[in-house]
Amino acid sequence: MTLTRRSALALLAVTGLSGCTFKPIQWDPSAAPIVSAPGDGAVEVRADYFAQSPDSGDRTLQEGIPVSLRISTPHFDARFDRRFTGQSLGAVTAAQVREQAPIKAPDGYELVAFTLEAGAPIFGATEDAAARVSIEIGDGVTFPLAAPFGRYNASTGSYDRNWALVVFSVPSEVPVTLAVVDADKRVSVDIRSGEPVVDEGWRANRGFRERIQIGVEGGQSVLERELVAVVNGQQVHSRFRLGLDPVAAYGLVPWNPEDGWAEGDRQWLRIAMNAKAEFVPDSPTMIVDLDVTRSFSYQEAPAEPLAAQLPRTITTEAIQRGSSELDVTWAVPGAGDSASLTCNPVGTALVRFSDHPDVAAEFTGSAQPVTYELRFSPRRG
Repeated sequence: MTLTRRSALALLAVTGLSGCTFKPIQWDPSAAPIVSAPGDGAVEVRADYFAQSPDSGDRTLQEGIPVSLRISTPHFDARFDRRFTGQSLGAVTAAQVREQAPIKAPDGYELVAFTLEAGAPIFGATEDAAARVSIEIGDGVTFPLAAPFGRYNASTGSYDRNWALVVFSVPSEVPVTLAVVDADKRVSVDIRSGEPVVDEGWRANRGFRERIQIGVEGGQSVLERELVAVVNGQQVHSRFRLGLDPVAAYGLVPWNPEDGWAEGDRQWLRIAMNAKAEFVPDSPTMIVDLDVTRSFSYQEAPAEPLAAQLPRTITTEAIQRGSSELDVTWAVPGAGDSASLTCNPVGTALVRFSDHPDVAAEFTGSAQPVTYELRFSPRRG
């Protein structure tokens, strides 16, 4: 039998009275009725009461205690704004969940309420990758808080709704937790205290909460290498030109869809090189298979340089055709406020003919690497 939210909270009431516990329960959402309380003008809600703000207006929760805690994961970002536990909520707060009068908890119960302000997640949710938000009451009841802000629009950088107010009734003193499970890691907040549960999941998501923006100093550069091949006893010369204009718009993130979670306390640094490749002369056709891991290095002084991790290689043919972008990724400590990025293009090369087998080419002369300075600073929002 499918349980409603009201039925599940009713089971929780039995749990609180009997001392028994139940496994987490899932159910379809439904409205919970209320009953009138005599005398004081407030309305006594049922033991299984649950309400959530239905629209995008600001949620004040004037009875609440300010918290302003950021909860951020790959596909979810919000500010846990205010929290409340107590016996009653006034008319202003009650009206925000469409109640017509102040509300109060029945004997042996408390009202729990909190507000969330929508942020901007780094990655938009997909059918295969999304955050699951839920409320956990005691050891026995878990119910989903599905899409508290509606859908996230990556093009506008905003959700359908900016605020969410949640109000529900629980047995007095029962632990209440807000949990977010995303990319197989869980972060949670004690709603009563407003404090995060500082565990492996919370620490792993630090980079989503403490966002870093990266400025790249150095501008556009063109690196040149001379190539030579011997074809039918004759030398064929070409000059390989690699144009770069690096942008670090992705910042530092502990998880990304391609590589998963970075190991330890490291974060992924992904830099779009905006590469352009050309050969002078352009005939015969030259192709360089660029060894990215050897061509690009990252250094936070005084530590040793780190070789790029991904992609391992990319061909100039793919760059010229636009079938691949040269976005270079490292797993970096990101502990300081600056670093350097050095490019020295190396790899294998060949000459391609329409009427002759490919011929290997070699780089000649010394390389002239280029170095860019990276500046890290906190990102607002």
